[in-house]
Amino acid sequence: MDNPESELSDTPHSDIPQTIVTLRHEHRYFESILTVLDREASNAANGECDFALLRDIVQYLISYPDAYHHPREDRVFERLLKVDPKSRNAVQGLIDGHKVMYRETKRLRGVVEQALEGRAVDVDQLQALISRYTESYRLHMKTENRIVFPLAIAKLSSQDWDEIGKASRQDRDPLFGPFVKQKYQRLAEDLYARAELVRRRFAVAEVLGVESTIEGLATLSAAALNIGRVVSERTRGSFNDNLGSLKKRATAENPVDIVKLPADIFRNNWAQLGSGVREIGEILSQAGEDIRKPYSTRMDSLKGLLRRDWDE
Repeated sequence: MDNPESELSDTPHSDIPQTIVTLRHEHRYFESILTVLDREASNAANGECDFALLRDIVQYLISYPDAYHHPREDRVFERLLKVDPKSRNAVQGLIDGHKVMYRETKRLRGVVEQALEGRAVDVDQLQALISRYTESYRLHMKTENRIVFPLAIAKLSSQDWDEIGKASRQDRDPLFGPFVKQKYQRLAEDLYARAELVRRRFAVAEVLGVESTIEGLATLSAAALNIGRVVSERTRGSFNDNLGSLKKRATAENPVDIVKLPADIFRNNWAQLGSGVREIGEILSQAGEDIRKPYSTRMDSLKGLLRRDWDE
C-alpha cells in the first residue's frame, strides 16, 4: 500500500488536522488486516484457511472501521462538498464506496460463518471474494490518501475541522488501541507475530546490506587501484615508445625522417590507449561481477531465510 506520509509530504506536520492524522494512522492498521486476509485466502487453496481468525477480522472491520472510521471520513467528505462543490467527482465515489464496503464485509462474514457452521464453502469463490475485497479496500484508501485528504486540508478551515471533530463519534480501537479486547486477542497475537517478522526482515536485510556495501566498496577500491596502475603503465609505455621514436628519427641518415615523428607519436599513443581501454574495461567488468555475485547470493539466502520464517 502507499505510504500515507508521501501524499502529504509538502504539508508541515503541524498544519495537518488531527482528524487526518488519525485517519492516516488507521489506514496503516487496516492494511495490516488486509494482508492477513490475503494470506488466509492463499491458505484456503491448501485447505488450511483459519476461518476463526477470518471471523475475528470481519467482526473487527464491522465494529470499528464501518462504525467509526468511515463515518468520520464521511463528515470530512460532506463538509468538503459543501465548501467545494467541484470536488464531487472525487468525493461522492468514496461516500458511496463506504456503503459498498459495508455490504461486502457482511457478505464475507456470511461465507465465514457458513464455513464455521460446517457447511461447504467454494474455495475459488472465497479466494475471489477476498481478492476483490482487499483490492477495492486498498484502492479506496489510496484515493483518500492521494487525492481527497490533501484536497480537504487545502479547502477546509480550522473551524471546519473543529466542527468535524466534535461531531464525530469517538471510541477506542478494540484491536489497535491501548487495550485489546479479549475477543480480538488471537488476531492481535497474529499481527504482533507479523510485526516481529517484518522487524527480523529489516534486521537481516540491514546486516546483509551493510556487509554487501563494505565488500562493494572494497571491490571498487581495488578496481580503482588497478585502473590507476594501468594508466600509469600505459603512460610510461607511451613515454618510452615516443622516446624511442625520437631517438630513431633523430639519428636517421635522412634528416627528412624527422617530419615523420608526429605520426610515430600518434601511433604509439593510440596503441597504448587502446590497450589501456581494453584492460580498464576488463577490470570494470570483473568488478561489476564481483559486486553482483555476492549480492545475488545474499539475496537468495535472505529470501530462503524469510520463506522459512514465514512457513514456520
